[in-house]
Amino acid sequence: MKTVLRCGRLITGVHDEVLENAEITIVDGKISSVRAGSPEAGKAGAGADVDVHDFSSFTVMPGIIDGHDHLGLDMGDEAAQAREHLCYTAIKGVKNAEQLLRSGITTLRVAGERDFLDKIWRGAIDEGLMLGPRLIICGQPICRTGGHGWYLGIEADGVDAVRKAVRTQIKAGVDQVKFIITGGMSTVGSNPLASEYTREEIVAAIEEAHRANRRITGHAHGGDGLEWAVEAGLDSIEHGMLLTEDELKMIAEKGSFLVVNTGVTKAAVKTPGIPYSDRLKGIAENYVENLRIARKYNVKLAIGGDTYHGHVADELSTFIEAGFSSLEAIRIATVNGAELCGLSDVTGSIEAGKLADIIVIDGNPLDNVEDMRNVVAVMKEGQMVRN
Repeated sequence: MKTVLRCGRLITGVHDEVLENAEITIVDGKISSVRAGSPEAGKAGAGADVDVHDFSSFTVMPGIIDGHDHLGLDMGDEAAQAREHLCYTAIKGVKNAEQLLRSGITTLRVAGERDFLDKIWRGAIDEGLMLGPRLIICGQPICRTGGHGWYLGIEADGVDAVRKAVRTQIKAGVDQVKFIITGGMSTVGSNPLASEYTREEIVAAIEEAHRANRRITGHAHGGDGLEWAVEAGLDSIEHGMLLTEDELKMIAEKGSFLVVNTGVTKAAVKTPGIPYSDRLKGIAENYVENLRIARKYNVKLAIGGDTYHGHVADELSTFIEAGFSSLEAIRIATVNGAELCGLSDVTGSIEAGKLADIIVIDGNPLDNVEDMRNVVAVMKEGQMVRN
């Protein structure tokens, strides 16, 4: 079956300009052609064996790629949620996965789950047992004993134990390795600028992941641990809420990704009952300044909801506030996200040969990024999952 999408405005992720009156042809889940430009384009492809969707009043764009979320956690007391019954957490993950997909997120990098639940969800999505984005999984975060996120992770202390922990994750089938380098905001008594591992332990983790041809990402807000990790070749940094200009410059020079979570930072401060909200006061403003500096040095950026599921407009609005154009912000959430996940040849843009991961927006997010809330259709690998 051939599918044709008629688009009023098309943001491809490849072109700087919006394509008007474009038409996308999809065969076997992949984009076979993109035609732009003429009133006659919308008349092409008619026939009994063609499924035509008329989105000529809407904006069509690539599916969003969320580089950091946790299906089994909602915004709030993470340690308490980690003590919930495993079956309850699994059901919560099913709900959150569908919510993310319907919000326009077609690929998600799961940044750590208890008991390798992300592997179970990935299999269930692939088999059609549940709705959700394509999952890139990180398994259990590796953390020091009693360190940030210990309630979700696998605790490891010392170079040999860290190497074994990385190997354990790879044996379990993770796509990328998650490593907790500094303290965090949501763990009581944790210092987000203090390194929770020695330089030798950090280097060992990165070496071990790369030896197995896996990318490794590190939870880090700044400080010595972050600098040691970036020097050793860390592929991506999660959060980076307290980075200095020198650290951002170093990240840019080394080519590491920075995955930012601005939406949850703003939301947690405003939401009653969030146990770590006081620690985040002022961080949102700091994030804006950090993004301005990151843009100055061309740091590779990606977005992540991080327990604030599917609020893409909240993420992108911070980039606009920091001086990015709307198109730059959208590319961060699509093209850059694909590169972060190692999927640049598969998804992230609308062009021939790539999977048909496509969303339809009522409005024009290039004029008003808040229109990203108005998702009216979602296609994943050529299958319409919301219309």
